[in-house]
Amino acid sequence: MGVFHLGELTVNQLIKEVQKKIGTPIDLQRIGELFKLACLLHDVGHAPFSHTGEGFYLGKDHDYTQIHNKLIETIGNEDFAKDIPKDSSSAAAPHEIMSAIIGISEYGKFFDGVEQKLLGEVCWRSLNRQ
Repeated sequence: MGVFHLGELTVNQLIKEVQKKIGTPIDLQRIGELFKLACLLHDVGHAPFSHTGEGFYLGKDHDYTQIHNKLIETIGNEDFAKDIPKDSSSAAAPHEIMSAIIGISEYGKFFDGVEQKLLGEVCWRSLNRQ
């Protein structure tokens, strides 16, 4: 809930600043909703003791490549795929990568393609440790 709270504070302030300074024809409220949803879904991949059981998401070789490929496949966007390491990089914790996969897999139908990409980007960036 902490990530959601901080995300809500951030997006509300950002929307106020953008509208005050430049105004905009884009739907900032919808973008704000997507950002907050991504923040809320950020920990949906957590299982009990998830930090100690993260190897479960990686398989016997503890290789990130499969989980990265699953995330890329789930988002289904070429531009997004460029942001995800092709190797076994541990830029994000496995349970957090699963949060992005589960969030898009289970709730992606409520968003159009652009919104799914945005949701995926926010999930990935919020969990990217680099």
